[in-house]
Amino acid sequence: LAIDPDTPPSELIFTVSNVRGGSFLINSKRAEGNQVFVLDITLSIQFSQEEINQNRVSFQRKGKSKPRWILQVTDGDN
Repeated sequence: LAIDPDTPPSELIFTVSNVRGGSFLINSKRAEGNQVFVLDITLSIQFSQEEINQNRVSFQRKGKSKPRWILQVTDGDN
């Protein structure tokens, strides 16, 4: 969770990289027919705080190794 009083959630961008022990799942609804597409990301992905707020981002553990990743967040200015 990231909060910045002068930045809307859609502009708080998370970058996750070097994912080990699982993968991030991004649920993406498309306008045509309300189909849901799930992207299974293991290398690097960006998503917003707004997507987190909408429960569109999750992590799925794979195997027995301890999950780990590098996480950075930015508001585009700082």
